[in-house]
Formats: sequence, structure tokens, C-alpha cells
Amino acid sequence: MTQAYFANNSFLFVNDQGKKQAIRYQFIPLAGEKHLDAAASAAQPPNFLMDDLRARLAMGPAEFRLVVQLAGTNDPTNDATIVWPDDRQKVDLGLIKLTKIDPNGAETEKLLFMDPVHLTDGIELSDDPLPEFRSKVYSISIEHRTKKA
Repeated sequence: MTQAYFANNSFLFVNDQGKKQAIRYQFIPLAGEKHLDAAASAAQPPNFLMDDLRARLAMGPAEFRLVVQLAGTNDPTNDATIVWPDDRQKVDLGLIKLTKIDPNGAETEKLLFMDPVHLTDGIELSDDPLPEFRSKVYSISIEHRTKKA
């Protein structure tokens, strides 16, 4: 697992005093980032990413730092196409470890529903319009995936 993930949607962290801070999530692989060029990727078999994941997890967990990037004063929160400058403060929130693959993955995937508006206490939606739109689209997707024929 050597691919970093940088969320394009912003959310608000809210502290006990009600102060809000816009953030974007980042997942940074502890193994470092490594990428295949187009030729190396094209030479791989169709299922090479899952095969590679199984081999890596057999040797130990895939680990990622969960980091949030704090928005600066003028960083837009309502336009996911604008990347915030890399010099913005980042806060390390902890470690995520992937330890195994679900043996019923194909069936489990049909039931999974990522809802970006279902948030825990202390995290709120920003003025970014995409999470609410994505929530609606994803609910349609899960309905179609779980519909009995």
C-alpha cells in the first residue's frame, strides 16, 4: 500500500467552545509512496493490485498516518477542484492499520455504503456542496446494488 490519498472535500472540526476549523483529510502510507509508470502498469496481470495486497498483508499490516490539513484564512472550502497549498499546517491524528482482507469481500462490497454526510460529533459539513450530492448518488447506488432481481 504505497498510494497516498488526499481528500478533495473539506469538513469542519468543531471544538468544545464551538470554534470551527476547516480541514481536508490525508492518508499517508508509512511504507512511502511508490508508483508504477504506465509501461510497468500495463505489463501487470489484471488482478495484480489485489494479489499484491494479499502478499503484503501476509508480511504485516499496511499502515497509514491519518493527517488533516488545516485550511488557511483564504483557502476555499466550497470548491473541491482547488488544491490548498502544501505549506498549510498538518496535524497527525493517528495510525490506520489494514490487517486482513474480508474473505467475503465481493458480498460485503455490495452492502457497503459510504455516506459523506453521516458524521461523528465534532465534525460538520463545510459549505462544500459535493458531500451532500455524493450522499444522494451513493444512496441510489446502494439501492441498485441491493435490489433483489
